[in-house]
Parts: sequence; C-alpha cells; structure tokens
Amino acid sequence: PIVAGDVVVSVDGKPVMTSGRERVLDLMKQGNGRLIVAPSFEGKLRAGAVLALEAPPSDPEWVGPLQFWWTAPPSLADVLPEAQDHFHERLARGDVLDAVDGCTWEQWDRDEALRRLA
Repeated sequence: PIVAGDVVVSVDGKPVMTSGRERVLDLMKQGNGRLIVAPSFEGKLRAGAVLALEAPPSDPEWVGPLQFWWTAPPSLADVLPEAQDHFHERLARGDVLDAVDGCTWEQWDRDEALRRLA
C-alpha cells in the first residue's frame, strides 16, 4: 500500500522525482497513469541522488537524508535522524559506503555512485 511520505518515482515510465506538481498531473492525464512509488526513505535517497547529479559536486554533499564526503570509498559526514530507522545498525559519521547493488566503490566515481543510488 501507498502511505503518506512515499515518493512518486515515475509515471508511465517517465521519471518525475524532480518534476513539479503540474508535470506529474499532466503525465497522469496523458497516459494510463501507471505510477512507480518508492517508500519515503528510498524515495528521498533516490531523489537526492538525482538532484546531486544535476548540481555541481560539493564535499560534503547531501544525498537525501545522508551526507557524504566523496573520499575513496565515500564516507558519511552526517545522517538525518529519520534515516536511522532504515538500517539494521545505527549509522555514524565516518561510516563507509562499501558497495551499491553489490558493486564495490573501486569500480566507480561520484557520478556513478549517484547514478546507482538514483
């Protein structure tokens, strides 16, 4: 079920995480209205990655509720409290991003990491 805070990721296969309300509603009217929705935390992380890709790199850089230093491998600079509920262990400053979808950090740079998170 969809719950308050979930994020609409796409409408009929078109990405809308960074689109405005009017664009989303227009796509829903034009097509069959098939929505892909991500849970709140995942959606915020994915939307944050998309926004970070569109912005000039910064260090540290917020990606949704997580702030990364782009070291090799990337490490956490900060974590919003709401993110803690989505991990088995408490996240802390300095924790390292070892892999995304089973691919280790050595295989990609900042932009590739953000694309994988998006």
